[in-house]
Amino acid sequence: MKPDAFCGFNEADRNRLIAEEVRKQVEDGEKILVFAINDEHAIQLTEMFNQVYSDKPNDYVRKITYTTDNAEDVLNNFKNEYMEPTVAVTVEMVSTGTDVPPLQNIVFARPVKSPILYNQMVGRGTRTCESIDKEKFTIFDCVGVIEYFQDQKHPPFDQYRAVDDESGKESGGTAEERKDDDLVVADDVTDELIETESGYRFQTKDGEELRPEDYISAFEQYIAQNSDRIDAINILQNRPEDLRREHLKELNEKLRAESETFTEERLQKAYSEEMVDLLGFVKHAIGEDEFPTTEERVEKAFEVWEKEHEFTEDERKWLDMIREHFKREKMIKEDDFNDIPFIRKGGWDSAAEAFGGEEQLKETLDELNKQVILA
Repeated sequence: MKPDAFCGFNEADRNRLIAEEVRKQVEDGEKILVFAINDEHAIQLTEMFNQVYSDKPNDYVRKITYTTDNAEDVLNNFKNEYMEPTVAVTVEMVSTGTDVPPLQNIVFARPVKSPILYNQMVGRGTRTCESIDKEKFTIFDCVGVIEYFQDQKHPPFDQYRAVDDESGKESGGTAEERKDDDLVVADDVTDELIETESGYRFQTKDGEELRPEDYISAFEQYIAQNSDRIDAINILQNRPEDLRREHLKELNEKLRAESETFTEERLQKAYSEEMVDLLGFVKHAIGEDEFPTTEERVEKAFEVWEKEHEFTEDERKWLDMIREHFKREKMIKEDDFNDIPFIRKGGWDSAAEAFGGEEQLKETLDELNKQVILA
């Protein structure tokens, strides 16, 4: 599938051609990761892949970006060879620090000019997976990424087997020896760890490497400089009881969008605090000395709150489930009662009945959301 095969098409037709070519060449059930330019492009590609795979289950194709609801859950399902989605469309969320062993196909529908980012993206396909006898993975280059890095002499790996999409024949050789090959199969390659004798280095989107202390400094400086521009930071400083899920979502998106890609996982490594969540790091950056873990914060909040109330046995059973939900998700809303484990106990209606009605349940959840944020 040559990159110039996509020239001369408008964006919608180009997206359709990519989806149709991928389906034509990939066996049903093989995991596919598609890299899009931005979130809007990811939406368009997801719609087109859904049309091409319209005979498959609804979750066969999913967008996994920072605006996706329950993105981590969808990503965990994608990493499991027995669960949907089979096709994931992303921008950069799955490009670094994520192992997807059953991944057999990578689709470049976006240009990449950073050799570090390219290595990380391609590295998603290098994991072995014995359960599916994975011996190789395939790169579909729709925009000339491989050719770009050949010209720049920044090949991600030393050896390729090039497969001509018309003849199906293979030709070996180094990346420098390859000229106009259109499909690339990488064998026996390993992902490069960003770790040195003195510890982790955090790569920026611009290719710079930061020491942990520099990464922390950049994060804390960003929080200090954006307290007036990002609602979540302003609310945490002035009226933390008003913090809502949408504020955290906006904060998460803006932090990830920075060149340093500030994420919970990377901050955990930088601070050497593996049990602290993103909210804990932000609260620390605005002045809290301690690093309470999510579990500690939830337990403290519930302990204080429960001393002020009396509960029936049925209410306590629901509160135990709510407590565990907070430890996973940090906040709770009505829609969460449509998910496991709540739905197994009757969901929202049963919980409302236990607490004496919907209004009482809503008040309870509002109080708990505020207590956990303040803890």
